[in-house]
This record gives sequence, C-alpha cells and structure tokens, in this order.
Amino acid sequence: MALKLRYKGNVIKVYTGKGEIEKKEIDYERVVEANTIVVLPIFNDYILLEKQFRPAIMKYIYELPAGHIRKGEKHIDAARREMKEETGYMPKRLKFMFKAYPEPGISTSMQYFYLATEFEKRTRHLDKDEIIKIKKVRLEDALKMIEKKKIIDLKTIAAILFYKKYF
Repeated sequence: MALKLRYKGNVIKVYTGKGEIEKKEIDYERVVEANTIVVLPIFNDYILLEKQFRPAIMKYIYELPAGHIRKGEKHIDAARREMKEETGYMPKRLKFMFKAYPEPGISTSMQYFYLATEFEKRTRHLDKDEIIKIKKVRLEDALKMIEKKKIIDLKTIAAILFYKKYF
C-alpha cells in the first residue's frame, strides 16, 4: 500500500493511500498520532473530572486527565505526568485497566487507561493552550452525568463504565 503524506502538524500526520485488501481496491486516509494515556482518579467514592475547553468542537466538556505519551516515555510515567500537570495531584498508585483504539477507522493512536488512587498534592502546570477546571463528583453522580449526556467524551465514558463493571 502506497502512502502519501498530506499534512504534518504538531501532534498528527495525515496520509492518504491506495491499496488492495482481499482482492479489493481501497482508498484510505490514515492519521498517525502518538499513543495516549487516560487516568481515572478515584478519591474514596469520588472521581476527579476536568471541565476542559476543546477548540475543535468550540465547547467545554467533562473529561478525565489524559494526554500524549512522549517518545521513549513509559505509559505509567505519562499517566503520572499528566495527572500532575493537569490536576496538581500526583498519584501514589496506578493500576493498568485496559487499552483501546479510539478511532481505528482513521487513526493509529492507542489509548492506555489507568486507575489512580492515593495522591500527593502538587503544583499544577497546564500547557499554554489548556483551559481546565477541576471537579470532584461521586461515582454515582458521574454515572448519572453519562446517562443525562452531560459527559459526552468517549474515553471518559469508557473508563467510568469499565471501572464500575470490573473494579
């Protein structure tokens, strides 16, 4: 399959290509993006959510702390870094929950989900383009927020429902 680079940005590269799969000619697009981590911070029966402005959709949405894994960085170290940067809390315990492709039809990125517990308060260091407000909500209230479509971020919904079912 031949790929042609169409765009190279700060966090993504976009390719188009043509090829044959199972004797069928296909055209496709591929977004190459670094893998990401997603952290579900649990404080007793509370979840720490972020209300973050997302320029791509021009609105604030509730999300879990998440971010790209830097080249050569261990997943667990990325989880600690993102928690500290975005929330000001450094998790003492992290447990791998699951991994998943968020958009396998177009993107190469894999998301790695971690459960975080036991925290030390630290200084928060947001990136210059991040606008994030922190909110603690009870697990049951977070489930109601999903049901009422107040949480519409897929990674956040997946992590909360996975936690409720398997932990």
